[in-house]
Amino acid sequence: MKIGIYIMFTFLVFGTCYFIGIFLEYPQIAAGIGLMMISLFFWNLIRRSKKASQRKHRERMFLQHMRMTHKNQWH
Repeated sequence: MKIGIYIMFTFLVFGTCYFIGIFLEYPQIAAGIGLMMISLFFWNLIRRSKKASQRKHRERMFLQHMRMTHKNQWH
């Protein structure tokens, strides 16, 4: 849900910059701002996926540790 809001906001800003750039004397400024927003969106998306991957790895390592600890206990 949160990523959907980020996508809508990013493309809203990009579209606004695009249409504002049509009427400006130097549209490169508006296009630059729009492309900067899209690059920030992808940077945030990549960072978020890396964090999720690290979280899954830590969870797998913890579960493996718990299985090995449980196997090695004397009952």
